[in-house]
Amino acid sequence: MTDPDKKPANEQSRRRTAYALNVTAMVVIAMVLVVILNWWLGYRRFIRFDFTATRRYSLSAQTQKVLGELKGDYRIVTLFGNSYSPAIDPYLNQVRDLVEEYGRRSDHITVQQILPGRDEAQLDILYGDLAERYKTTLQPLREAIQEAQSTLDQFQQAGLKLVPALEALEKNPALGGQSKLKDIVEQVRLILSRLGQQIEEPMERVKRSLDEPMPDYQAAKTTLTQLFSDLDARVLTIVVDEFQSASKDDKVHASVRDQLLPLIEQLEHLRGMIKPRLEALRAIQSSQEYDDLRSQLQRQDSVALLSKDQVRLIPLNDMFRQPDPGSGATAGQELELRFQGEEKLTGTLVSLQMKKPPLVVLVNTTGTPVLGRGNPQTTYNQVAERLRSANMRVQEWNPVGGGTDMFGRPQPPQPAPQPEQGQKAIWVLLPTAPPNPRNPMAGMAVNNAIATVKQRMEAGDGALITVAASGGARFGAPDPAVDLLKPYGITVQNDRVIVQEVAVSEDQTQAVMQHTVDHWPDAMDVSKALSGMPGIFFYASPMVLGKVEGAKRWPLAELHGKNLWAERDLQSLPNNAKRDEEEAGDSFIVAAAAQKGDSRVIAVADPIWATDFIVTLGGIRILGSDDVIGARFPGNAELFVNSVYWLAGLDQLIAASPRSQDIRRIESISPQGLVALRWTLLLGMPLATIAAGLAVWSVRRRA
Repeated sequence: MTDPDKKPANEQSRRRTAYALNVTAMVVIAMVLVVILNWWLGYRRFIRFDFTATRRYSLSAQTQKVLGELKGDYRIVTLFGNSYSPAIDPYLNQVRDLVEEYGRRSDHITVQQILPGRDEAQLDILYGDLAERYKTTLQPLREAIQEAQSTLDQFQQAGLKLVPALEALEKNPALGGQSKLKDIVEQVRLILSRLGQQIEEPMERVKRSLDEPMPDYQAAKTTLTQLFSDLDARVLTIVVDEFQSASKDDKVHASVRDQLLPLIEQLEHLRGMIKPRLEALRAIQSSQEYDDLRSQLQRQDSVALLSKDQVRLIPLNDMFRQPDPGSGATAGQELELRFQGEEKLTGTLVSLQMKKPPLVVLVNTTGTPVLGRGNPQTTYNQVAERLRSANMRVQEWNPVGGGTDMFGRPQPPQPAPQPEQGQKAIWVLLPTAPPNPRNPMAGMAVNNAIATVKQRMEAGDGALITVAASGGARFGAPDPAVDLLKPYGITVQNDRVIVQEVAVSEDQTQAVMQHTVDHWPDAMDVSKALSGMPGIFFYASPMVLGKVEGAKRWPLAELHGKNLWAERDLQSLPNNAKRDEEEAGDSFIVAAAAQKGDSRVIAVADPIWATDFIVTLGGIRILGSDDVIGARFPGNAELFVNSVYWLAGLDQLIAASPRSQDIRRIESISPQGLVALRWTLLLGMPLATIAAGLAVWSVRRRA
């Protein structure tokens, strides 16, 4: 008879087992789903949010634009062993993270991180790939080295065949009276009989040079050239000359002379073997690009960028720059290195897509150098460095002469630079020097410079023209730079300066020439990309955009505000200027772009708008602080760089650049705000938690 209580117990046990298995299966399935979802979101659909004030861990709009327009495939390889600069070591991870971000943002980029000294197999594969790229270029040198090695083996065998004849000559009793000749015979016999031992060490060096993953052909060539040269000049030439002289000397016994004659013929044959190989080695040239690449890879840590047929190296040290001049630390403050890796990487990617980097010519007609050391209000080092970071070639042209170089030597006028065939050129015409009656030659040089720029513009080159206000313009003195712009419908009124009347007290006003720009016109990309970046103009003149058939015009910078007017009496500025209602306006254009056919031009009516003085205005960053150094008015430098990009036809680069991310977009918390935040965290949050708890307790009690 069955126990009635046993059946429910068994059934309950089965149910528990089923529930346990069900729960276990659900847990396993949930864990699998979590792993799959985590992998899919974390690796396949990677999303990262950057809340830093300067977007430090995000790629700039300019870089994202370049990556989005890549056509071919590229590799970025980091090669960091032991950094040769202790100051850079703490920043290595920043470089690695940046490179990985490029790979995540573009399917056309493959990233590889190699640690020399640990990843030797990967390093050898990379070196082999790089060497293969230069296989055709280096083929003549490689063949010359192989022929030299083969000739050396033949030379050694032929030299050994001469040893018995030299020994026979040494044993000739008649040679005893010729001590000098006897010594020479003995020395050449020893050299030829021991040639294999003597060349063993140099040939081992040649073998090591050629066995490297990236063969050092230049070192192998140098070793072989030196070896052949020594054999020819220090052995064979001397021996042949001595033997020939002795063979013609009546004082030498006839039997000795008879033995010398066949030796001379055979030694000449040895020289004939060496000379063609020596001349071939001296004439053949290695690939300078290959040698430089190999040297850089072995000498310093680098980031390599590889396209299908090109290679570029960015030394690690070049990815960091010292703080900009003018932002030096005060006592007790230490400035940190500033990272410019994104500028270098993006600029190099762009250069890999160009056959020839554009040439940017700074046309300086003042006689005072604008690159290098000098007055920050007349130098353009910062914007020039920005362009070089994009792999552009920047050159100063001084058509007037005058001034001195870094060694104090006076500078003569320079000829106009000549762009290479197929190379795009951009002529940056800086403010021209005012006419000087005492130096009419300078005026002629300025006119010649303007004529050259005009000719290049007509040929399709771009021009960035800076115009300065001139007192002579009020009295009809022409400015040739202004005349360059009229065919494009741009008229610069450089006989006046834009002034604003501002209140300094309840009953007193003051005229100021300094104007900030917070909003940029968005009619074209050059200025649209400056959104959110303040700019500044110190001595700006108004310009008028007129209609010209076949030309398009766009305003790039406008000054807006109350109580603005254009002051004609430049002598009254700034203290004695009085508001002129006839010249008043709510806004004035101070920068504009124009295009006529394939010719592009940009004009800015402010003499110092892009000088080092303007683009470095700002604070500093203290090591270990989140406060960022950067110009207070980054719009000026961005306007300059984007203008050059547009003039060069590199529209894909026109966007907010990596450098603009140096600037804080979030203001620092004020001391009062910091105190309020601390009290909120210390008291506000606990009190809010207590209040929420009381509210829940009250609701439950009421229920």
